[in-house]
Amino acid sequence: MTIKESIKEKIGKASEKLFSQKELIDFEIEKQDNPEFGDYSTNFALKNSKIIQETPREIAEKLKAELESDDMFLKVEIAGPGFLNFFLSDEFLINRSKELFLDLKLGIDKKINKKSFLIEFISVNPTGALHLGHLRGGVFGDALANLLNFVGHNAKKEFYVNDAKSSNQIVELGKTALGKGDVYKTKQVMEKIELLKDKLKDINDFSEAGFLVAQELLKDIKEFVENKLQIKFDNWFSEQKDLYDKGKVDELYKLLKEKGLVYEKDDAEWLRLSDFGDERDRVIKRSQSKNFTYILPDIAYHKDKIDRGFDKLIDIFGADHQAHTTSLKAAMKMFKSEDKLEFLIVQMVSLKEGGKKFKFSKREGKVVDAEWFLNEVGPDALRYFYLVKSLDSHMEFDLDLAKEHSTKNPVFYIQYAYARMFSIFQKVGIKDDEVNFSLSEISNKEEKELVLELLHFPELLLGVSENYQVHQLAHYLYALAKKIHAFYTESRVIEGESVNQNRLSLALLSTKVLKSGLDILGVSAPEKM
Repeated sequence: MTIKESIKEKIGKASEKLFSQKELIDFEIEKQDNPEFGDYSTNFALKNSKIIQETPREIAEKLKAELESDDMFLKVEIAGPGFLNFFLSDEFLINRSKELFLDLKLGIDKKINKKSFLIEFISVNPTGALHLGHLRGGVFGDALANLLNFVGHNAKKEFYVNDAKSSNQIVELGKTALGKGDVYKTKQVMEKIELLKDKLKDINDFSEAGFLVAQELLKDIKEFVENKLQIKFDNWFSEQKDLYDKGKVDELYKLLKEKGLVYEKDDAEWLRLSDFGDERDRVIKRSQSKNFTYILPDIAYHKDKIDRGFDKLIDIFGADHQAHTTSLKAAMKMFKSEDKLEFLIVQMVSLKEGGKKFKFSKREGKVVDAEWFLNEVGPDALRYFYLVKSLDSHMEFDLDLAKEHSTKNPVFYIQYAYARMFSIFQKVGIKDDEVNFSLSEISNKEEKELVLELLHFPELLLGVSENYQVHQLAHYLYALAKKIHAFYTESRVIEGESVNQNRLSLALLSTKVLKSGLDILGVSAPEKM
């Protein structure tokens, strides 16, 4: 049980005894930033004043008297109009630290409503290399899946390959491959065309030629994503092989017609999406074309996700695809599954180097190649800098800071905290897995602040698993690193020839929590810096 849960449970029992109220308004327990005002606080009295029919101050006074004798609290104070501030006892913190050492989740995995997630991200057309913009959604999707799995859910990662032979992108790629077009005419594409020239000479169909080249380009994307970006997808879902070749798009088309959801107008066939919340109906087939528009295979793909039995579907889309979300939500409503689908939108990224800003644009041909960028900043800085910003906010990536090898760089600062703790075990002459966790005393404020920050880890993970705000974990690790550096400076683990076992235990727990957090983000934890 987390600290917040423990406090909430005690307040609940106390209020039932004091006020005999069964239908109280939910209230918040917040971790305090300033230790002068306690370790945690609650607004219970303010939230429930009208129901209990007493002033917040009167309620707070009664709760204080009831709770301050509890061993969990060193003292309880009233602040402002009726807030309660809790100062936790050393005894409670020591006991809870021992529980945390045995289980970094503090049992939250046994209490959550476990769900199966399918997270789809990156999903670029296989017509060229990834660029700077694709990376943000990539590292976010990977970290979110890691976190959900860590707390006890079952999250799978999927890359949707837009390789349908009928798609305009594949057709245009085929034209270029057969010398009839100039779209996607990059160095990489021309190298693939040269590689496939013997096979292409026998192909006259643009779709077939484009599909053949796309499969070669996909190999490069896979190699980069899996081996360099270190994202291991559970499934690479092919639009052509897994939808069209298996007849799922045609099946969906027939089903929608049988339900009376398709009608003809202006030499086209339309889908009645406006009946389900879309701003207008959408064309799914034009009379002059035998091919479906992109909306129908997209709906077929999401129906396939539902049919696979996932509880929650998360799509991580670029900002340029945001308008498409309304149509997909409406389509899911047709299948009574709209609550399963959630979209997370990746906002734009700009790059700053030497004090100058460079904004990339696919339309203008100004892009930053993903592989070049990864080599420039390194995988750790790339991941952390992307993840420290909320996904729905525009971000400016400071290339100079990301390449800085000093504590100015937040990634270096966090990793240095880990290396410092690890160096203690080397100085003592034992391995970290040989340390006996035997915390029995907290001797100064740096140690108490470190313990409080460590104990906040499962609370933080639980919150992020519900709100998907992965940047909160990145910020937490930086805050934890600050507490670790302060502890290292003020609390000597090795004094002369003796080793302080309490502080050695704190060093051990610090490395354990910090490494787990870094693992979730996909950032390394070096033992030496």
